[in-house]
Amino acid sequence: MKIGIVGSGISGLGAAYYLKTRYGHDVEIFEKNDYVGGHTNTIEVEEEGRIIPVDTGFIVFNERTYPELISLFAELDVESQESDMSFSVWNLRNNLQWSGIGMGGLFAQKRNALNPRYLSMLMEAKRFFDEGARDIQGLDPDLSIGQYLQDRGYSKYFCDNFLVPMASAVWSTPMQDMLVFPAGSLLRFFKNHGMLDIERTVVWRTLVGGSWSYVRALRERAGLIIHSNSAVTEVHRTENGATVATASQTREFDAVILACHSDQVGKLYRNMPDEHRSILSNFKYQPNQAILHSDEKAMPPKRKAWASWNFKVTSDERTCTVYWMNKLQNLHRQGARHNYMVSINEFQELNESKVHQVINYEHPLFDVQAVNSQKDLLRINEEGPVHYCGAYFRYGFHEDGLWSGLKAAAAVDESLQRKEAAAL
Repeated sequence: MKIGIVGSGISGLGAAYYLKTRYGHDVEIFEKNDYVGGHTNTIEVEEEGRIIPVDTGFIVFNERTYPELISLFAELDVESQESDMSFSVWNLRNNLQWSGIGMGGLFAQKRNALNPRYLSMLMEAKRFFDEGARDIQGLDPDLSIGQYLQDRGYSKYFCDNFLVPMASAVWSTPMQDMLVFPAGSLLRFFKNHGMLDIERTVVWRTLVGGSWSYVRALRERAGLIIHSNSAVTEVHRTENGATVATASQTREFDAVILACHSDQVGKLYRNMPDEHRSILSNFKYQPNQAILHSDEKAMPPKRKAWASWNFKVTSDERTCTVYWMNKLQNLHRQGARHNYMVSINEFQELNESKVHQVINYEHPLFDVQAVNSQKDLLRINEEGPVHYCGAYFRYGFHEDGLWSGLKAAAAVDESLQRKEAAAL
């Protein structure tokens, strides 16, 4: 059977790979960008005659909570290495700087050893780790993390300088929007990823040579037909399947998978069932600008406060997460002699000569309504002939995108088998 897929991020690539290699279908992917991979976007930076591959979207994974990705990487035989997932906060409102790298990082500013509010924050962090692990079961699904923290008496200092910055960095979400995130989902995610443990037990990894190495391997292994620079203008459900239209052509398929953001689905799928449209409308997105650069002034002033993930916030609550790519990707092993950072929504003025690339991404925003709607996504995906997948099906990360792509591929195959059986 012929399957059309809109979008070449991990969800679309994963669905296409398994539809082709596991189920034996013919697959074509339509991608609006001039590159394939979505948030898997490795940029080659030239440095004194060397090429340094720097990731700007998908960077890290682990063996505990990324089982589908681990399985795919093993099948594709791509090489990985250990990464570092340390975290820091630089609050420009009160000039607080700290990182989680040992006592030297926690007390990067020596005066904090005598700061009662800071010392109390560290004690509250320990309490949150303990209470959060206990509270995961039985929480009201409509309870937000902001209300959870308020009900349990956590201080504003702890929220503003520890927990909310950490969660905001993880989901690339403004601090205020993070407060409406469902408490149960956040605690489960933190627990599963070892973020409720003082001694972090999860080993994080990154792909050698950049995350695009798996995209290249996947394309070569499956021999996929991919139309880049081919923005889809509309998708229609038909009696025999579905059509995909671009500016230059309209193609007919036995089934179509919309592996794009849910807000884009509503614009493309012209005769979408009303129930589907209602469910998908509950998922919103946050535009985020990523800047790949080498300007060290974007990092905390105290060098001991530097970490892999560096969250900073201004007095007017503008926020930015700066990824120190040398530490995350072990770029020294690639020969890098300069520091490379990726700033998400940078508010400081950077030296233009040190800016290598600017990329615009979008990340899903999760509130109680969105999380409560996730249970309906797999159900409506059984119907066809137009199916959906994306990281918004779960937590919004690479594993979630791949997981949803595998579910969509299975749903497509089952739907087509039912159709063939009915025609006999």
